[in-house]
Amino acid sequence: LADEVVAMASVALRRLGLLEEEVPVLLGGSVLAARHPQLNDRIAELLAARAPKAEVRVVSEPPVLGA
Repeated sequence: LADEVVAMASVALRRLGLLEEEVPVLLGGSVLAARHPQLNDRIAELLAARAPKAEVRVVSEPPVLGA
């Protein structure tokens, strides 16, 4: 799962020209919001290799706020 999340985030950041910029990468959904240490650490590790200035954050607000 970590590989998939980082692949999607990396593609989006690359297309937007943000791989070298300080930018938040938000993790949402129940699996990612559960903050499983192994999963979140792996996501942070893989993302740092592709977008070193990106900051991984977990969405803490309910999804309805984005609707």
